[in-house]
Amino acid sequence: MKSLKYKIIYEDDKILIVDKPSGLLTIASNDKNEPNLFHMVSLHVKEKDKYAKVFIVNRLDKLTSGIVVFAKDYDLKIKLQSYFEDRTVIRKYEAIVAGILKKDKDRIKIKLVEDKFGNVFISNHGKEAITDYVVVKNDGTNTLVDISLVTGRKNQIRLAFVAIKHPIIGDTKYAKEYAKNTKRMMLNCYELVFPNDAPISQHKFSIQKNFNYKATLMSCFFRWYILFFYKRVRK
Repeated sequence: MKSLKYKIIYEDDKILIVDKPSGLLTIASNDKNEPNLFHMVSLHVKEKDKYAKVFIVNRLDKLTSGIVVFAKDYDLKIKLQSYFEDRTVIRKYEAIVAGILKKDKDRIKIKLVEDKFGNVFISNHGKEAITDYVVVKNDGTNTLVDISLVTGRKNQIRLAFVAIKHPIIGDTKYAKEYAKNTKRMMLNCYELVFPNDAPISQHKFSIQKNFNYKATLMSCFFRWYILFFYKRVRK
């Protein structure tokens, strides 16, 4: 099994911010042998102080990459989580979704229910989940979108795009037909911004975006050029 490594992007005496890779659990599952980010970060802080602890502030799905926040004391964890609950944390994601979206930007509203087994699905009796997106570009087949979360429910982004029939590429749970020829799910949390009154020294955390269509678009250009040249030769 390939080793999954996280990257520390910020650390001080109060918080620790990491970039989680796709394929790594945030916390332990029923399979106690499967690696998880919480265990790895706990080992990191104990290298300096064997009594040190960390507390998870936000979580990402196993297949989602990006920013995860840890607090170094319980009271701070509760305080920082309250900003997420109050919807005052700016949460920015990028994703590649199947097909060409009709609207350049939109707000997707759905209702989600989680069963006793942890499975999440769309239901009229669920809790509201609101997702905003803006189209960045497309390659003629799929679309790169920039996403802002209004609410932050489990599997929200994935199910939002399933609802509008443009699932995220690589989503093995909700859109297996779009996960056959890719190594990962194309969803990445690239920025979190806490409000200025949050009791931490730094409020904005960003990582480099993972997805761009420069190479894909160049490939499309060469395919078009070859086809154009071929037709010219045949005339």
